[in-house]
This record gives sequence, C-alpha cells and structure tokens, in this order.
Amino acid sequence: MNAPADEAWSVFGVGLLLSVVISISLQQIRQITYTRLHELAFLNKAKEQHLLQAQSLLEERVNRRTQELALLNFELQDEVMRRHQVEEQLKQEELVLKEERNNLEEEVIKRTAALSNANIQLKQAMNMRDAFVANMSHELRTPLNSILGNAEILQETLYGPLNSRQLRAVNRIESSGRHLLSLISDILDVSKIESGKFQVQLAPVNISALCRSSLSMVKVNANSKQIDLSLVLDPEVKMVILDSRRIKQAIVNLLSNAVKFTPAGGRVGLIVRGQPAKQQVRIIVWDTGVGIAEKHLQKLFEPFIQLDSSLAKEHEGTGLGLSLARQLVELHNGSIGVKSQLGKGSLFVITLPWAPATRINFDTPQTRNDDISAETTPTSNTLPIDAEPSEIIEWVKLSANSLSPPEPLENAG
Repeated sequence: MNAPADEAWSVFGVGLLLSVVISISLQQIRQITYTRLHELAFLNKAKEQHLLQAQSLLEERVNRRTQELALLNFELQDEVMRRHQVEEQLKQEELVLKEERNNLEEEVIKRTAALSNANIQLKQAMNMRDAFVANMSHELRTPLNSILGNAEILQETLYGPLNSRQLRAVNRIESSGRHLLSLISDILDVSKIESGKFQVQLAPVNISALCRSSLSMVKVNANSKQIDLSLVLDPEVKMVILDSRRIKQAIVNLLSNAVKFTPAGGRVGLIVRGQPAKQQVRIIVWDTGVGIAEKHLQKLFEPFIQLDSSLAKEHEGTGLGLSLARQLVELHNGSIGVKSQLGKGSLFVITLPWAPATRINFDTPQTRNDDISAETTPTSNTLPIDAEPSEIIEWVKLSANSLSPPEPLENAG
C-alpha cells in the first residue's frame, strides 16, 4: 500500500473515531441534560406545590385572623358602646348625687341651725330649771326645817306632855317631814349631777366608821321590823379615798331599800371586801327581802322607776334612790351592780378604786357606834365574787362561827 492511501485511511479512521466519540458524548450530554432538566422540573413542581400549600395556610391564617379581628372589633365596639352608656349613667347619677348633696347640705345647715337654737333653748331651760330647783329647794326647806324643828320640840314635850295619839301624830309629822326633806335633797343632787355642777370632795376616809354610821341611819326602821343588822369588815381595808358624805348617801340609800323590802324578822347586812390585785374595794349591801325578777334588773337604776306598783303603794318612794346612788358611785370612777333571787333576797355591790397608798393604817381616830356589832373577815374564808344572796347569808354565818362570838346583833337598836 502506498503512503498517501494509508494517511487517508488514518485520517478517515481518526475522523470516524472522533465522530463516534463526539456522538457518544453528545448523547451522554443530552441524557445528562434531560435528567437534570427532569430533576429541575420535579423540584420546581415540588416547590410550586409547597408554595401553594404555604400560600393556602397563609390565606387560612389570614382569614382566621381577619375573623378574629372582626370579632374583636365587634366586641370592642360593643364595649365602647357600653362604656358610653355607663358614662352617661354615671353622669346622670353624678347629677342626682350632686343635687342630693346640695339638698343634704341645705338640710344640714337647717338642722344645725335648729340644733343650735335647740341647744340654746335647752341651756336656757336648764339654767331656768337649776334656778327653779335651787329656789324651790330653799323655799321648801325653810318651812320644812321649821316644821321639823317644832315637831322635835313637841316630841321632847318642851311645850307640855302629849297623849299617845298626839305623840303618834307628831311622830308621823316628823317622819313625813324627814322623808320630804330627803326627797328634796335627792332631786337637788340629781339636778346638779345632770347639769355638771356636782363635784365630789375626795379625802382618806375610815371605811369602818363610814359603814357603822351608815348602818346607824337605818337601825330605827330595822328594829321596828325586828330585822337583824350585821357588818363584816375586811381587816386589810382601813382607809379609802372618797367623798364620805356622798358614798354614805349611796350606801344609806341601798340600806334603806334593803330594810324597806325585807319582811319582818329578816336580815340586812353590810360587807367590805378588798381586792388588792385589782386595786378595788367592794362594799356589799345584802338582804333577805322579796328579791327582784331578772327581767327588771336592767332598768333598776333608771330614774323614777318603780318595778312593782303594788310594792310602790305599800312602800313610799320616788324611784330616785338607786339612780342617784349609781351616779354618785360613778362620780368616784366606780360602779354599782346587783344580783337578786326572787323570794330570797338581793345584794348590791359598790366597787370603788382603792389606791395602794390608802391600804396603810392611818393614825386617824375611828368614830364608832357601839350598838352596831362588827365581824372581821377571816382570811381563810373567802367570799366568792359571783356569790348569790343565799350564799352571802351562809358566808356570814361561817364567818361568825370562825371568829370569837361578836356582840349580839339585836343590840343594834
């Protein structure tokens, strides 16, 4: 073979080989390109579906939020309307309240003026009453003292002897005069207390002498009814700071009531008991009288109260005594209480301040009514604070039995 032909065939072979290689490469490129395009198309389709789903979810959320906003907007508008209604209502109520306040202020001004006028009139009336009471007290006491003085002269037969009927008449005059004088004094004291012009004169007082003197004031009436009087003292209580005249007045009022409402042959007593822990002293007036129903105890110390009209007719009285006693005790920063058993008796307890300085033994002479016997409370026999009237009687008996025999109590007359 010749060289040119070989070269030609070589060139042809190389060209054919290149052609085959290029054809195969193009086919592979087409295959790769198709595969890539197919993958891209799949990815684009997946993205498109994802975008559609996302768009659908977004639209759903937007719609839901739109509905929620619409609902909230509706509720807000409703709330705004209600707020406006409430504001209008509040404005109306404020106007009403303002009008009522103005009316109330006018009423207060009127009432204040009326009250001021009433206070002025009341003060004038009280001044007139005080002047009237003071004047009447003087006008009544002057002739009454003359009546009592002449009655005493007649009793002492200074104008000559009296027969029994005349003497009884004079005694009734003297007794009625004393009662009227006591009533006038009570009314005057109540008037002074209510007007704030009443003052107590405090001083150390021998409690034993005070009690004996108080008992001596009722011994005549007690003896006339064969009523047994007794006095029990606490050895620790010597002196108490008080107004002796006013506390004696309160004690005598209680003792007089006790004697008055105790049947013949009964017992009336006075007990003094100190309470050092409480810095108090208790003065107890007890009796074995008719007693008081529990329903009446609350109003017992009200003025002009007569609990039993039948007893009021039987026993003279105005109902001022207990009220006055309470006020006199309260002027000493004390208190007065009562316990009673119907048909068995009553006890009244006066509680007064008892400062430590007054618990010493003052070197003060003790006036004594020797016809009033006294017992000293033994320290081993303590009186219960909440004792009943019947327990008081037993306690007095036990106290007497545990001491040396006292003088007979009937010697009180």
